[in-house]
Amino acid sequence: MRIPTFLVAMAVLLGLAAAGCETTVNGRPLPKKGSGEFEDLSPFTAEDIQQKLKDVPYLRGQQVVDAGAEVAKIGAAAIPILQEAASDSDEMRRAFAMNVMGTIGDRRALTTLRHGTKDPVTSVRYEAARACLRLGDWTTGAPVLIDGLSENSIYIRALCNDALRRQTKLDFGFNPKGSEFDRKKSITLWRGWWDRHEKATLGMR
Repeated sequence: MRIPTFLVAMAVLLGLAAAGCETTVNGRPLPKKGSGEFEDLSPFTAEDIQQKLKDVPYLRGQQVVDAGAEVAKIGAAAIPILQEAASDSDEMRRAFAMNVMGTIGDRRALTTLRHGTKDPVTSVRYEAARACLRLGDWTTGAPVLIDGLSENSIYIRALCNDALRRQTKLDFGFNPKGSEFDRKKSITLWRGWWDRHEKATLGMR
């Protein structure tokens, strides 16, 4: 199973377009100004995002980080393309899209991210859950991440634990590399905490 690593930071991506011209990206027309809820991208910027998404399955390590950073820097205008990528047949593109939408931090992406928490691929599912938590939807994100603490993959357990600790500021002593007995004790504490606080977070969706 391919498990991508995404630690998205900020970088600069420039795109210029001629105003008022009919343009296409990858054979598809760009929406006209004001046709949707998101700001329109220049054709060059849109094409660059599409190319990065195509390249994702072939990138490794820092290359993935840099690509995510560049797309995230564009901001909310990139979300429609990322939402489309969230349904891509390639799991790495889906995980990449979930992560970058979480980094952008615009709650208009939440519908797509919530759907992503039901993805059959673990790397996609937990990237989506982590993004939901970052965008304030604890009701969707927290239970999925707590379940992720029981995964066989150390990487997935560490990713879920890190997301929970960062957003809740809590630490129940979970060690992704610890013994199964010790991990289960910590998971029980996380589940107990969520059982006590779930109703209080309903307004955070």
